[in-house]
Amino acid sequence: MQQLHWVKQGMQFYLKKGNETLVELTLNLKGLSSFTLNSKQYVASRKGAWNPGYFIAEKGQAVLSLKYGFWGSKGNIAFSDGAMYTCNYKSKGGLKMRFFNGEEELMAYGLGFENKRPVLNFSIGATTQITEKILLLAALGLIAFYPLFMSTAGGDDATFAAMLATTVATT
Repeated sequence: MQQLHWVKQGMQFYLKKGNETLVELTLNLKGLSSFTLNSKQYVASRKGAWNPGYFIAEKGQAVLSLKYGFWGSKGNIAFSDGAMYTCNYKSKGGLKMRFFNGEEELMAYGLGFENKRPVLNFSIGATTQITEKILLLAALGLIAFYPLFMSTAGGDDATFAAMLATTVATT
């Protein structure tokens, strides 16, 4: 049984399955973030404040976008090949961002607590197959959720040290 988990070093994040690194991500909260997946380099940008959108490109070509409506908590994710997913976040009852394919939950990011300290939780759906699209969504999720987590958790970098371990086995 192997688990996906994020490892943080400074503003570098590594999505791992066991000892294998699947995604290497450099998070820039004020500018462009970048990541490597399957030897491909991606750049992620955020545009807008009231009507935010996240955009991921490889070699200048759009790969996917996440767009929210005005003050909306539900977003639409569109891949350049036409695949569509949804995303929603909520703050009542605990901060959480979830990604869906139709009604199936693919993954979730959330605010949790360990020893009364905030930690960022990450989980993959029980039936989710680890594909390139899922890894792209995982990178997008961290880029979109981490600023929300930091603003809610108070920005204490030490709280992130033990974060992001899945509790569901993946294939």
